[in-house]
Amino acid sequence: MYYASVGPIMATMSLRLDAQTVSAIDRVRARTGKSKSDIVREAIADFVAKVDEQMKSMRPCDLAADLIGSIDSGGMQLSTRTRERFTKMLLEERDGRRRAARRRGSNRAAR
Repeated sequence: MYYASVGPIMATMSLRLDAQTVSAIDRVRARTGKSKSDIVREAIADFVAKVDEQMKSMRPCDLAADLIGSIDSGGMQLSTRTRERFTKMLLEERDGRRRAARRRGSNRAAR
């Protein structure tokens, strides 16, 4: 948000920085003539842009990588047997539909 005569509305934020970081900011300020606030704002903006770019290239499984496999399911090997269980479930459903169709067919023939 901008006001025509004042510029952007700024919020105040307090930071605790180690001596090395303060010294580095002072060196950049002396070389560039920019204020400490401008230097910190630019550094944060660059960091946010970098993180945003990294997040765009990450897949959902990359975002959850530290969680995958972190919970013990009780040794049932669910993730390694999923295909096997899913295939069995589909075959059972198919066979159930076939049996039901045969029953309907035999019921019609008996009439």
